[in-house]
Amino acid sequence: AQGGKFEHVMPLVWTEGEYAGRGALWSTSRASNFPWMTEYGGSGNLADLRPGLERAIAAFRHNERVAYEAASVPYPWN
Repeated sequence: AQGGKFEHVMPLVWTEGEYAGRGALWSTSRASNFPWMTEYGGSGNLADLRPGLERAIAAFRHNERVAYEAASVPYPWN
């Protein structure tokens, strides 16, 4: 909702050395706080909280990895 994108932060991470790929703190709020809501890809049913959260985390990690690859920065977490 605020328009934050990985590519806006990628220039802040270290690209080489011991801390390659680090130097920024990623956050996500609405997609993680309300993962069951349809506007964030959920079913609309609060009972689906767990699968919705798992989906939100997987999507976040995927987008994070894509941003690292696009910036040619080593992805520091597996």
